[in-house]
Amino acid sequence: MMYIFSGRFQPIHNGHIDLVSNFLQNYPNDKLIIAIVRNYQIIGKNKLFDKQSEENFSAEKNPFCGQETLEMVSAALTKFEDRVMTTFIPRPSFETWKIIQSFFDSERTWIVPIIDSEFGEWENNKASFFNEQGDKVLRIFIDKNISSTDIRQLIENKNFDRLNLLIPKEAMVVIQEKYEKKG
Repeated sequence: MMYIFSGRFQPIHNGHIDLVSNFLQNYPNDKLIIAIVRNYQIIGKNKLFDKQSEENFSAEKNPFCGQETLEMVSAALTKFEDRVMTTFIPRPSFETWKIIQSFFDSERTWIVPIIDSEFGEWENNKASFFNEQGDKVLRIFIDKNISSTDIRQLIENKNFDRLNLLIPKEAMVVIQEKYEKKG
């Protein structure tokens, strides 16, 4: 069984870490793939380009490039490295599903958070989409009510003291480096 937790991780935060930790505690013999979602659109046959034009993939909602996101996620999950692998995938859609199937060609179970906030409907839609494609879905409650939108606002305002309570310290290094360069 292949377990996959997908998201934009803009940025990774303590709610994500808690979900990963809870999964690994409850499934001690399994590994987890962290799939960083990038907004690719199909052009012709199997040609991809990184397009960030739709609302959820706007620059405002995705301030970190793929490399920065990978650095943050990998650093924040180092303590789980023997059971967690990180990769990129295109945004799951009908157009990209065959590509995703080729990445993960065995039986898939998608980890989809249960969120008690305005984003709960988004997560419910993701779970429905995966089920409609014939994949399994495991819903795990995120105990911390953390808003990535609020976190991005704190980052923009360089409120690093508050961010230290919400973001893994390993990811904060990448964030501070990026925003200290901006001046």
